[in-house]
Amino acid sequence: MIPTSTIAMYIMMYFDTHQWDHVYFSETRAYMGAGLTFIVRLRN
Repeated sequence: MIPTSTIAMYIMMYFDTHQWDHVYFSETRAYMGAGLTFIVRLRN
């Protein structure tokens, strides 16, 4: 469940992207997705 949540958070980081050429791997987005997953995990 946690890996699925991490992947979902990472994909959600791209929802605000308006051009396809801006979609690429971003280490910052990966950290943000993992951080959000960590926060959700702490609450449960």
